[in-house]
Amino acid sequence: MKKQQIGLFKIIKHSFFWIAVSVMMMIGSIVLFVVNARLSIEFTGGIDLTINELNNEENLVSALKDGLTAQGFNQPQINIEKEGTNTSLLVSLPFENDEQVKEVSSGVNQILLNQGFISSPDAIVGLSLNGPSVSSYMKSGAINAIIVGLILISIYIMFSFASVRKHISPLVLGGVTILTMLFDTSIALGAYGLWMAFNSTVTVDTIFIISILTIMGYSINDTIIILDRIRENIARQSDSLDKGTVLYGQLVEDSIWQTMRRSLGTGVTTLLVTLTMFIFGTDMLQKFAFTIAIGIIAGTYSSLFFASPMTYIFLNKWKKELKKL
Repeated sequence: MKKQQIGLFKIIKHSFFWIAVSVMMMIGSIVLFVVNARLSIEFTGGIDLTINELNNEENLVSALKDGLTAQGFNQPQINIEKEGTNTSLLVSLPFENDEQVKEVSSGVNQILLNQGFISSPDAIVGLSLNGPSVSSYMKSGAINAIIVGLILISIYIMFSFASVRKHISPLVLGGVTILTMLFDTSIALGAYGLWMAFNSTVTVDTIFIISILTIMGYSINDTIIILDRIRENIARQSDSLDKGTVLYGQLVEDSIWQTMRRSLGTGVTTLLVTLTMFIFGTDMLQKFAFTIAIGIIAGTYSSLFFASPMTYIFLNKWKKELKKL
């Protein structure tokens, strides 16, 4: 049997290696995120104040912690971010009800005025309150959005690849797509967790959730490109596969290299746009662009070195074919 090598190196022959590397990357990324995760007040409840011309800023955090603790609010989390002449002050606590949020807001205002951090109440030019009820709604909304997305994606895969069920189950391809998407999002989680470790102002907020949902969609698109080529090649060489004159492993290998330029081209062009957004964008846009950029890099890698090897392993042909590849 003559095999035609169209790629620079063999990928499918080392399927277990690529899968093992990818799994370790996933585990490391998840650990990074869990260790450093810090929820925004949108999810924990809290107060966001924008203060114009703040005085004695270096003593503000300790004064607020001491003052709020004296008022019976334990373990307050204080974050300060400077934006020109304005200062963003975030105060988060494990609130039990919405009334506590108002009490803390009043307490913070008293501390700021009584200790001379602001000259008058007019120095507070922005105020946002998030209570437990709002936080609970935001959490459930984010979880529901992710679950619905996963269900719809699985349904699409099952119907889209029904024509090649003779050689590979659509359920297998659906499972590969979901696992690849989990890999892409976990890498983005890990990178974001690392950013949170070095920047106390970076938190898990709605912008981050939107970014993750966007990565899920991009991941599906990237994976579909390679799986669709595998589907086309299976349909085109169905008789040869039945006769054994074409190896499944070589078919998947050829599919990878046939789509390599397209996958890399799409990834690079999209990455350039997100990098521009990160460099010239503001705070929220930077968070979005950073997360998307990591997701694009992960998606390009996973479609070639994770989804494809996993598809081949799930075909259960590797025991007979690996030595022939």
